[in-house]
Amino acid sequence: MAVWLETDESMDVLVSLRELAFQIPRAELDPHCWKWALLALSCAVNSALICLLSGTAGIGALREDIAEQKLEAHANPVSTKMPKRFGVEPIHVLLDLASGKRNRRERAGGVIAVSPEQREAFDIVVGLRNQFVHFTSTWWYVELDGLPGRMTSVVEIIQAVLADPWSLRHRDDAERDEATALCDSILCKLTEVKALPH
Repeated sequence: MAVWLETDESMDVLVSLRELAFQIPRAELDPHCWKWALLALSCAVNSALICLLSGTAGIGALREDIAEQKLEAHANPVSTKMPKRFGVEPIHVLLDLASGKRNRRERAGGVIAVSPEQREAFDIVVGLRNQFVHFTSTWWYVELDGLPGRMTSVVEIIQAVLADPWSLRHRDDAERDEATALCDSILCKLTEVKALPH
């Protein structure tokens, strides 16, 4: 009998935050663990943005062409097939939608404020994540000095998303409280890392 993992974006926020909290102390001992911390952070912010943007039709985070196909399939279920793949917008577009820089496709969570510093940190973290996931046969250097501060800015974006009750509406109170507590704990851990002598 096959064993399946059942999950969704709201659970991924929580699981990714747990992993991030786990990896930060490890990264102090082994700098290679920053890779896993960055991947966990990227997953957490990506899933949080999807949760914030997805309304009752479930199209707020989807690519525009997929969203249109899904709406057409709902409007004409006999003549139109539901899309087989539900591709979401690239993560940079998700942040633009969440922060009001682009028009949304459906009503969902509120607009979040993102400072220029947070956006810059977000772009750097996503760029590092992409290097780790889509790497070529080469080596690279990751500047660790500013990394905890940049990660702090991205966790602050997640906190802004989680402050909107819409985001984790499918999780119970204990899970929502855990997500909030994890963000607070992660910020403390990142501050401690920043305070370490080099």
